[in-house]
Amino acid sequence: MKKTIKVMLLGLIVSATTVGCQKDDTPSFEKKTVENVELLTALKAKGFKTEGNAIVLNDVVKKTDRLDLSGIKLKSLKGLEIFPALEGVDLSNNALEEIDFALLPKTVKAVELQGNPTKVLKNLKVDRKFTRLFLPSVAQFDMGDILAYYKANKGLNMQYEKDGKLVKYTLLRDVVDDNMRAELKKSFPSVFTGEQVDLSKPMSEEDSKKNFELGSEFSTYDKEVSSLDGVQFIISRDEYKGNFIIKLDKKAPISYYKAPKNVKEQAFKNVIAQGVFDLSTAINATNITLIKIDNLKDVDLSENVALGDFTNAHNGSDLQLVKCPDLETVEMPKNWDKKEQIDFSATLYSLDKFKGIDLTQVQRSATNRSYILGLLPESCKILYPKNFHKKIIYPELIKNPTEENLMNTFMVTNDFKERKDFKAFVEANKSIILISEAQKMMMDWLY
Repeated sequence: MKKTIKVMLLGLIVSATTVGCQKDDTPSFEKKTVENVELLTALKAKGFKTEGNAIVLNDVVKKTDRLDLSGIKLKSLKGLEIFPALEGVDLSNNALEEIDFALLPKTVKAVELQGNPTKVLKNLKVDRKFTRLFLPSVAQFDMGDILAYYKANKGLNMQYEKDGKLVKYTLLRDVVDDNMRAELKKSFPSVFTGEQVDLSKPMSEEDSKKNFELGSEFSTYDKEVSSLDGVQFIISRDEYKGNFIIKLDKKAPISYYKAPKNVKEQAFKNVIAQGVFDLSTAINATNITLIKIDNLKDVDLSENVALGDFTNAHNGSDLQLVKCPDLETVEMPKNWDKKEQIDFSATLYSLDKFKGIDLTQVQRSATNRSYILGLLPESCKILYPKNFHKKIIYPELIKNPTEENLMNTFMVTNDFKERKDFKAFVEANKSIILISEAQKMMMDWLY
């Protein structure tokens, strides 16, 4: 009996050892963390194997060549690189405000991006090979990567969204408002084909130097404009070197505006910015006027190289920001730290949400530059000029400048006059003429 028990125990031990040493034939796969929450959620719903916030890179992932990711509230394209064989992807009707083509796997040949509230399209290289490219409505206004890509790849099926429908991408663009179209066609005939702006036509030398003024004190134009869409295809061309002033009596929308790089003076009044309104590309602008611009939150002039230039006394730099109810921030040129002299005047008036501006590098001028400040939030932070004792003198005007010649005028509303920081600045700079009486009345009349 004892012998029998020993044999049984030995058999159990051998059996347990055998089971423990059996080889696990289940394949092991790498895992990839997906930080894009919306993408991860959608892939889980489609049955892709996940572990926590990671996708298991199994054969299903490696062999997937088509994905429908439409309507999943996607905010970024990050994470799609986990699909090495992906050739087609539907990304329509999502929440993509920025589309970075560099984040699309290089294997992708067909992509649908219509129905997104996109403001920025970037990194679309002309040598990227697509067979089908459906784009959001902003594509029609893009005069950079998108336009260059189409010109280099005319054979592909390229479309963009317009009025809720996909239309074939061409080089012809509409000017929405009849009155605006007539005025533009009269001023810039070289770029029109029929009633449309033709992006395939180079602007003539004569047209490229013309100033365009609509509603300015120098313009005789008095017709109402319902939309500014279409003007972008003229003034945003690289070859355009004129100045433009668009000051309307009534508010009109513009869907997209990316400031031209070669225009010195640009002015808008009574405009509703419905999408992109980007000043960061206004790198050579010396005079910028923005009056009553709705939905404008930021003015980025960090890359500008011309604002404040010490050129000549007759053409000083100027920034006017007036009655823009949504404006919060203004970023001044980065190169100001490297300039020895900065000649500049500014108007900052009636900006309900304004957070502040850095004017520390500004110097006073021999030509009596003026600064208008008023009706700004108490919380906004103004960094006042720290080198206002340094004198900018234009020898062609003043051979022997007196202190009176070097006076600079600060015109402020009474509420601003009482600010402690402003009082301290005035006390430290005796060569300032301070005007506050009736300033608000004058500003309201002017603007």
